[in-house]
Amino acid sequence: MHWIHAVACWVVLLLLGCVPSRGGWGFESLPQSLQVQVKNQGRLADLAPQPWVEGMDLFLFLCRWETDAPVPVVFPEDASLAEREMLRVVLRNWARSGLGIRFRETEASSRGIQIKFVSAGDPVAIPQGAGDALADCRVKSEVQDGQLEASLEFASVYLRRDQDDWLGRPQPMSWDERYGTALHELGHALGFSSHVARGGSVMTRSPEVVRRVGAELQSGDWSGDETLRALYSLPSGTVVGTRVLPGASAERVKRWLAGAEALGLQGPYTRVGDRGSRIFYRGALGETFAVAIRPWPPGEEAGSLKWVLNARAEQQLKGSSRTEE
Repeated sequence: MHWIHAVACWVVLLLLGCVPSRGGWGFESLPQSLQVQVKNQGRLADLAPQPWVEGMDLFLFLCRWETDAPVPVVFPEDASLAEREMLRVVLRNWARSGLGIRFRETEASSRGIQIKFVSAGDPVAIPQGAGDALADCRVKSEVQDGQLEASLEFASVYLRRDQDDWLGRPQPMSWDERYGTALHELGHALGFSSHVARGGSVMTRSPEVVRRVGAELQSGDWSGDETLRALYSLPSGTVVGTRVLPGASAERVKRWLAGAEALGLQGPYTRVGDRGSRIFYRGALGETFAVAIRPWPPGEEAGSLKWVLNARAEQQLKGSSRTEE
């Protein structure tokens, strides 16, 4: 009968609006001064943190764009006038929402946010939902006093023009859906890589809430998102937790990181998704050398995490080992 008790507890939590955080960390891990800044602001602790390894420790940290300069944004080349207006409205509203962030449209940039529209039948990977986004965080220094010098450097956003109906036939999305989806996916690109567990945030998984927020945005009634404001009230690189790694995992990742630095690869970067995270470097031609970490976010013990090097990273690690010998 234990399962009945567990279900009953979850029902009580939902009725009380007290849903546990999903990010694998809590506000109590922040310095007291920072706890005050984010108190009662949205669902920030639902955000899956970024990973970083130093010594025997796995550090969990938050990453966002720096706000001292505008973030370059590249619009899709095939965007219609109506679609360009939609993107400008979305960016303008994020800029006005209290994050302190600004945007600058540009035609090409290796840094910033790149946006693309996709439709059923396009020769690219089509998002399963209405859109998709990823954001890369550049790590620049070691952890000192609970802080890492790190910030977002690149993000890509894919927005669908259509969605499949119940028969699997692609149908044009409404403008409410498209505005809401653009706002949601750009929220991911701004650093909130996860989804909130409950509430009316645009960072929810609920398509209905996202559509409703899209309607509010078009009517001028959207006032911003508390969860994103909480993220941007903290310094980028704020450490929110530490896990002790098993010796074998720590040593392997440390050797790989040292080898990547010795080769002069570009990085390191981190990236977080719905089910995993990664630390990676890029080569001169843009090729990726990465270690994937699953599942993510981690629990209290890091021993169950799987560290999987891709083929390039494995070759690099073997080459580094031979050089050491």
